[in-house]
Amino acid sequence: MKISAVIVTYNEAANIERCLQSLDFCNEIIIVDSNSTDKTVALAKKYTNKIFLHEFNGFSDIKNIGIDKAHNDWVLSIDADEVISPALKNTILSIGNRHLKFEGYYIKRNDFFLGKEIKHCGWNNDYQLRLFKKSTGRFDGRVVHESVKLLGSVGKINEPIYHYSYPDTKTYFNKMNRYTTLQSKVKLKRFLLS
Repeated sequence: MKISAVIVTYNEAANIERCLQSLDFCNEIIIVDSNSTDKTVALAKKYTNKIFLHEFNGFSDIKNIGIDKAHNDWVLSIDADEVISPALKNTILSIGNRHLKFEGYYIKRNDFFLGKEIKHCGWNNDYQLRLFKKSTGRFDGRVVHESVKLLGSVGKINEPIYHYSYPDTKTYFNKMNRYTTLQSKVKLKRFLLS
């Protein structure tokens, strides 16, 4: 099982190296960057030369650009603020060493808020379809909180991706502002077209 890791970035200098270090088992790392103004690209160049600059026009579109650049049959989609746990790495490698009966896998995600793992309020049962065959999966849908649409059977992996989404309150409010701005642009466009 050869895996292409696909990451989309925009001003992720604080996160990108931690993420990339956890992908040492992947055969290829692809980054699609939306014109970062910080050191994201320079830091990423230490780990891969497959960095593509592309204007942001929605998370699904930009992630699919990365999938299209992948050379391997399997794609691992990961966000820059996420880390593959050692247990997850071992599980993915063991899946690749046996007959594969699924076209994709939901992976448990452990979310962290202000440095502490969230263990309640529904976030502790967060599974995301992140490992899938390139030929059967594509991102689809929303501008924010997009998801993979997959043709075929899907398995589940309980070893986690660590998601460090909000290390501080500034990041929290910046993300909320960015996401609500993106959503409002979509709603305005729909309003103007109807």
